Amino acid sequence: MKRSKTVGKVLDYGFTYGILLIVSFLFVFPCLWLILASFSKSGSIYSFNGFFPTEYSLDTFVKLFTDTQMYDFPKWFLNSLVVGIFSSLFGTILVILTAYVISFFQFKSRKAMMKLTLVLGMFPSFMGMSAVYILMTQFKMINSIWGLVLIYSAGAPMGYLVQKGFSTRSPSRSTRQRASTGPATPTSSGRSSCPSPSR
Repeated sequence: MKRSKTVGKVLDYGFTYGILLIVSFLFVFPCLWLILASFSKSGSIYSFNGFFPTEYSLDTFVKLFTDTQMYDFPKWFLNSLVVGIFSSLFGTILVILTAYVISFFQFKSRKAMMKLTLVLGMFPSFMGMSAVYILMTQFKMINSIWGLVLIYSAGAPMGYLVQKGFSTRSPSRSTRQRASTGPATPTSSGRSSCPSPSR
């Protein structure tokens, strides 16, 4: 009886890990092919004799960052880097502040606001594209890096629910009482936003 349970457990593990390996291969193989194809010496995926390139070189990447006559890729890369860094920074701050307020403060229309954000999250963001374009035109922030950062950061607080879970579980009752009676200190806010591993 014990031996049959052991054999069944081994078969169960083998079947589970076999499926995981197959799925991992299906996801990893296209990424591996793209990476290897980007280092092809010919610079084109249509010139391969087989499935993978036969010769590898860094000339394509060197030309991408040095030849700016047709495409100014270094400037595009720098712009994307600036937008990504500041959007992540401002978005994280806004999400933490939103989750902290929703978790600790009791005010009118709190539950209605939470339900409203859930309902709005069901609609695709491009439905508000026209309104956002008109607003950005009025503020004269079209074709501006900081206008793009503003758009990305402004929509970040809609995803506060994950951070709210940390804020709701991690702080003690005394922290909740202090937050409900008055402004919280930066230390208590940080402890509620960054969960401790010991909890």
